[in-house]
Amino acid sequence: NVSFSEAELMPADKSEEYHEVKKLIGHKVTNNKSYYLVWWKHLIKAKSTWELGSNLIEDGLKIEINQFHKELNEVNKLVAAKKRRKK
Repeated sequence: NVSFSEAELMPADKSEEYHEVKKLIGHKVTNNKSYYLVWWKHLIKAKSTWELGSNLIEDGLKIEINQFHKELNEVNKLVAAKKRRKK
């Protein structure tokens, strides 16, 4: 026979739900802390949420954060080049 305590039979706490990241779509710094706007897989873009960068790194998203900044830098370089050409 196998027995389980009542706590083991309870459904998981909703705050512990796991959602997969589709894409990082924004970045801001507030009170010296980095936050990223996360577009969640299987949710519409309007349901994106700001998440603390350190939490995302703890969850294994360091590569995604680095890629986001790389892409952002490339876009900024293109915008700067276009502005120089207009002068």
